[in-house]
Amino acid sequence: MHAFHEVLKSFFSPQSFRASLPDVWAGFQVNLKMMVVAELLVLALALGIAIVRGLPGRGAAPFRGFAIVYTDVFRGTPLILVAFLVGFGLPGLQLHGISTRSNFFYGVTALTLVYTAYVTEVYRAGIES
Repeated sequence: MHAFHEVLKSFFSPQSFRASLPDVWAGFQVNLKMMVVAELLVLALALGIAIVRGLPGRGAAPFRGFAIVYTDVFRGTPLILVAFLVGFGLPGLQLHGISTRSNFFYGVTALTLVYTAYVTEVYRAGIES
């Protein structure tokens, strides 16, 4: 019975809820901003990749191949893994021009990479139908 009260005190405390609400709200606002920026990028990039996947002819074959590989790889890779690769990999490369302290940039990049692949397939299916 003592453990139950500890769980109630730790996880369902109205005082803790009120104290943490401003931080949760600030995080939610960042989440919404990331979603809007990533969604705009996803819609534009996915349409471009879907169009490239449908290009006819031998000259477009390398571009189609790249689009297919990109779509298959990022649809098959979990978002959390891509977020780790982007969040730890890009700063480790020390590339010039990329803000190494912007978690917002890394989050938007990971979301855009993964969801562009999914939306590309939706666009492609619509174009082909």
